[in-house]
Amino acid sequence: MAKVMSYSYILKLSRQPDIDEGFYSGWEENLQKEFGAWAENTQGATFYMFTLQGFSASVTDDIDNDFNLIFSAIILVAIYTILFLGSFSPIHCRCIVALAGLLTVGIAYTSGFGLMYILGG
Repeated sequence: MAKVMSYSYILKLSRQPDIDEGFYSGWEENLQKEFGAWAENTQGATFYMFTLQGFSASVTDDIDNDFNLIFSAIILVAIYTILFLGSFSPIHCRCIVALAGLLTVGIAYTSGFGLMYILGG
């Protein structure tokens, strides 16, 4: 028989303007540490904790780990497009088209990051 329990505790920074935001970050760190120790010692149940700081750290780790793969993929696509759209003939060479396509992808990629930064994501 499976049982599920969910508990939410939401802190609003605007309710306590005199408390520094660093206090809440420290509180979340201690909560994660204590919860992790408690969850390891508890048998017969599995616990998961979601905090804003944990989510932010997870996303940052994912981006950091995938950055080398993204860079490698861009290099491979660049080599592929230059080899197959380019030729050694001055009449049939489409290297400029290949470079323009790669530039478009690069601009779209960086503008996506810029948009998410502006939106606070």
